[in-house]
Amino acid sequence: MTKETKKKLIIGFVALTVISMLLPDTKPTEVKKEEVVKVQKQDLSNEAYTFCKILVEKELAPFTVDFPYGERKIEEKGTNEYVITSSVTTQNKYGAKIKKQYQCKIAYKGKGDVTDGANWSYSLSFH
Repeated sequence: MTKETKKKLIIGFVALTVISMLLPDTKPTEVKKEEVVKVQKQDLSNEAYTFCKILVEKELAPFTVDFPYGERKIEEKGTNEYVITSSVTTQNKYGAKIKKQYQCKIAYKGKGDVTDGANWSYSLSFH
């Protein structure tokens, strides 16, 4: 291996390392009771549903998704904790439209802006 090739490999490795450190971690996290701070009860069901829709869209990307209007169930499980059950129409890899059921367990951690996803704990599953 030439000196120039080694140099390019090192530069590439350093660039990838820096880029990976700057990217946000988008893996879903489990709802952890110890992370949920008890705060004054608020109705955050709309924010929770909106955030769950974003999670579903990310999970099913690159395919487009369609959320049926009004077809959702939001259960309040505790202070600022919700279980959202609904469906979504998307495509499979052959382009056929399919309907999937999903469940999103989500809880506001009690600190920070409610519109910031980092302030929520969640888990998402499809059925």
